[in-house]
Amino acid sequence: MKKSNTVGVLPAASLILTVTVSLLAFNACAWALETRASMKANFSGGQEAPDLDVRQKGEGSKAVPTDGTLTDIVFSFKLDPGITRGLYMGDRWVSPPTFTSVREGKQITINIRAQGMDARGKSRKVSAEWMPSDPTMITVSPSRGREVEITVLHAGQSSLKATSQGVSRELSIKAVYRDNAIQVEISR
Repeated sequence: MKKSNTVGVLPAASLILTVTVSLLAFNACAWALETRASMKANFSGGQEAPDLDVRQKGEGSKAVPTDGTLTDIVFSFKLDPGITRGLYMGDRWVSPPTFTSVREGKQITINIRAQGMDARGKSRKVSAEWMPSDPTMITVSPSRGREVEITVLHAGQSSLKATSQGVSRELSIKAVYRDNAIQVEISR
């Protein structure tokens, strides 16, 4: 009777798979630590840049402040905790061009965070003033701060403006009813 060699192959394949998964996990951890160290170095300041950077723009040149002056505001949205907490993920924030959320009922509450950006592309904490164009459709709490909670009270269209240090950005908000739920799309 001829013996099969497949018995010895299974443990070897299992070992190869285990080593491969371990190497992938190690590389992912190394990448995460490297990224974290890089981010920490970027936010720690480093050498000071000159006050102005002159960049060519068409016919003339324009002086762009590079001293940490706020030039833009970007937004992130908190994912529904019901989606992420059951997976031990904690709170997750996302920054898509259009954020969509659906909730059963006639109203929906969404958390929004503002982050300032300077001319060098570095993030800056901001305390923005939040102003809805239609306060009968959207309420904001608190009206000033980095992170706010908006409540969309009914279907319709409106906008929400965030202003900090002379820089303003506006979000377009569209809400529609779908059966027993409200769907909200927030676009930049």
